[in-house]
Amino acid sequence: MAHQIFGERFLERESRRPAWHGLGQTIQEDEPVNVSQAMEILTIDYSIDQHETFFTANDRNGLLQSFPTGKLVNVRSATGDEDPLVLGTVGKGYKMIQPLDLASKLHPITERMKVETIGALKGGKGLFFTFRVENVSKIAGEEHVLYWLVYDTYDGSGSLTMAFVPVRVVCQNTLNAALSSSKLFVDIPHTGKHEEDVDLFTKVFAQMSGVQDRVVDEMNAMANTSLSLSDIQIDRILRMAYPDAPQPRSMKYTGEITPDDVDANLYANVAERQNESKLQWSKDQETILNHRDGAKWAYNQFNNEFPQLARTPWAIYNAVVETEDFRKGLSPEGNMTTFIKGDRVAAKQKAYAAALEYVGS
Repeated sequence: MAHQIFGERFLERESRRPAWHGLGQTIQEDEPVNVSQAMEILTIDYSIDQHETFFTANDRNGLLQSFPTGKLVNVRSATGDEDPLVLGTVGKGYKMIQPLDLASKLHPITERMKVETIGALKGGKGLFFTFRVENVSKIAGEEHVLYWLVYDTYDGSGSLTMAFVPVRVVCQNTLNAALSSSKLFVDIPHTGKHEEDVDLFTKVFAQMSGVQDRVVDEMNAMANTSLSLSDIQIDRILRMAYPDAPQPRSMKYTGEITPDDVDANLYANVAERQNESKLQWSKDQETILNHRDGAKWAYNQFNNEFPQLARTPWAIYNAVVETEDFRKGLSPEGNMTTFIKGDRVAAKQKAYAAALEYVGS
């Protein structure tokens, strides 16, 4: 991820040494700083400007003219060491909060938790903050550090995300609680009352220690040693985490065409396209099966390493987490974005919800 950090604008507390350490600046473990102060240390003082975009074409009279596209382009302002940069194209209804304004809105969180890390990604396209809950929690007998994470984007690729992310200390696995059950994950789109929603959920998250504790209780319940899942139950959780690949649309569109409907050459083209779609579906399905197999291997390894927790819902959930955190194909940013968005976190959340169904059943 190092080459993706904008101008090495990355800050961490000296006690933390995750995979992306070794660049940017540090603050002392006991140093009290709020988000705005931390961003001043990082000199993340850029703003995001919006400009209307145009295209050129001949008008009805054959004269070359400029016409508005109906889109805006987000541009990061110049900084002391960087020229302005186009971050992405967005619609006219796109709403955003400037980085320094977002920092000030996050102050309620720092009243209860320490600023742990802050970083700007890809020239300012992404901005993340993590806040550490003071007490280390015990889950299944192991130490876990609990984090609140805020991640925003300015390139039009996604929403502002707030999430609760426990991290297994022994191996830095990121345990994303399920969206449906935890109430500790929210996506705020860059539309409508964006700023009002950020204000609201920042205050909500700052006071959600009770729900945070409930998630820890849920995880400990999954580690109940009296629970022993059958192979059928394990396979069901894996199928929930890694559902079969959907059929490509073209297969559905062309599936009912027969040689009697069109001429031979056209039907051959249709059949060729259908075969290409089937091949792609086969590759996608093979990838999913490989993920299931990888998680099953990690599950067996977990059972061997922690026999007291073998076959528990906690074992299979951790196996999916292990698979998603460390399988090949991580983006250049490493776990920073992949543990809060995308297919990897979705697989963890689905596994969490499916494993939790067997608690107390």
